[in-house]
Amino acid sequence: MAFECKISLADCITWLLTIAGFAIAIYQFVSQMKKDRENRNKENKTTWFLNVIVLPHLDRLHKFYNDLYESLVHKRSILDQYRTGNHNDYIEQRANVQREIKKEVADFFDFLNPLISSYSRQLGLRIQGIKNNLQDELTRFLEEENGQLGLIAINIINNKQRLLQELNSELSINE
Repeated sequence: MAFECKISLADCITWLLTIAGFAIAIYQFVSQMKKDRENRNKENKTTWFLNVIVLPHLDRLHKFYNDLYESLVHKRSILDQYRTGNHNDYIEQRANVQREIKKEVADFFDFLNPLISSYSRQLGLRIQGIKNNLQDELTRFLEEENGQLGLIAINIINNKQRLLQELNSELSINE
């Protein structure tokens, strides 16, 4: 007794379509799982950025900019006392004040920037640019004999706003 197996063309096509359907379903499942894992990792990284870098240091950031303005006003009044005296003493004192102000800015940003750079190197570089702009504006203000405190206050607030916008834009990009 011989076993005969006759498979029609329709049966072959049915089997091929069934196998192709299973292959497509498996591919879609695997690709969706990969996409979901990538989204979850991105959300975790964004949540970490927000909870570890931004929120815990927000008060410190606001305090830094307020203290910076107060320190600048105080140092400017000290510097003004030297204007009428010996010009060399004035130049030396101005250099000391500029160095102190730059150090205050550097201390804050040198604390903040490594945290930010651990999240995004590009963001860290943009924050470094904000730091450099702030130091330049403060130096120019101290070099001007008739520098207006109101104008430098606006520049300090604008710098703070640029920093917050950069941090916020990084959160917006990752949503």
